[in-house]
Amino acid sequence: MLHPLALRTADLEATLSFERFAGLPREEVERLEGSIELLALDEAAVRAGQQLPIFLLVAMHHNYRWLVHTRPLRSLHVTAPLLAGAAPQLGFLDAGMAQAACDLVDGLVPARRDYDLRCAGLVRGPEAAGLAVLYLARLNRRVEDCLAPGLAQIALAGNGDLLLERAEFNATSRVLIDHLAAL
Repeated sequence: MLHPLALRTADLEATLSFERFAGLPREEVERLEGSIELLALDEAAVRAGQQLPIFLLVAMHHNYRWLVHTRPLRSLHVTAPLLAGAAPQLGFLDAGMAQAACDLVDGLVPARRDYDLRCAGLVRGPEAAGLAVLYLARLNRRVEDCLAPGLAQIALAGNGDLLLERAEFNATSRVLIDHLAAL
């Protein structure tokens, strides 16, 4: 059975201090890999502020033409809770977590692994009380050539368009747009 994962709030705060966004260069990802224990989500611990649920965020681009999901509020990412059983073994920022992010991308890009994936940062809140691990998928071909057929609510936007249209995006996407230079 799959169940959501979380981490202890105190473990995160002892390891890394940030408010909304922390960009993670490759060296920092390597340093943090496995540094925080992942636990089964306990709703009572979340309500008490002792645990943070973990989510995956994946933003996709080709030459910084970003894939934008045009729902009621526009979104720069796809999101999913991190689930135990989503990969053989999951550790904080490890290959298992990256594989779970790949699984998210593979639902949108049928030509498997026609992209490069990297962990780019951590986002706290703002829409869901939790910690989101941000992965960037850099498509190796034009977005139009990569996407699964039938994805109707998709648009493309460059960095300038994202900045100009920032108010039309959901809160988490606005955090990402504010930190485009770090992505």
